Amino acid sequence: MKHSILATALTAMLLSGCAEAVPEQTLSERVASDLVERADKQLGVTVSYDSFELNTLTAELNARELGVATQVEQLDAGLNQLLWAEQVRLEGDWLSQQQDNLQLASAAIRNAQLTIAYYGTGQSNLHTVIERVQSRLPVQRAKQNILWQVDEVLLEDVVVNLFDRGRPLLSVRLARLELPQIKAGQTADEWVTSVLGPLLNELIQQTMRGNTDAVTVDMQGLTQFVWREMGAF
Repeated sequence: MKHSILATALTAMLLSGCAEAVPEQTLSERVASDLVERADKQLGVTVSYDSFELNTLTAELNARELGVATQVEQLDAGLNQLLWAEQVRLEGDWLSQQQDNLQLASAAIRNAQLTIAYYGTGQSNLHTVIERVQSRLPVQRAKQNILWQVDEVLLEDVVVNLFDRGRPLLSVRLARLELPQIKAGQTADEWVTSVLGPLLNELIQQTMRGNTDAVTVDMQGLTQFVWREMGAF
């Protein structure tokens, strides 16, 4: 999911024009600096990284030790830390001259921790980011909204945490989690469901296989959460 958030934020930044070039900076450094600034000002998201490399020849973006933190007042700092990943790699036709179209072939996130924290029905740190990204995507000078999609989303060696009003419901380590295609036009609830659906299905599969060592779950709390959020989904 962070994968798609990063891609759409980068696209919005590119469509509105990069910051004035500084001779001492490389293209990767300029894009990274502008992305961090715009994410903070426009999306209310704090982005941090150790390294950031943009390859225009292969249309790849590689970031290491990438952190994405929301700024939701109802959540403490720990629960605002939506994503941390050792490596994020984006591949696809997102540098196309066609400014209203974004096509990402794949987004791969490795050795990561994803924390989805709800603070109300249909309200979470992930919802907040998605809604802000969606609200920023229509660009004034564009004749139509940006058409975008991410064909393949893969998380490898990821720990997913789920909280509800500060209460830990689920923590599960997954060797691999594939998410369905995501694209423009989906609501925030649909985005979140695209993460929670495969996650809960994998949890069920692991439990059935007796592989519970990597799972910590409050079954009663999780059941209540699922029933409550079904209406929001």
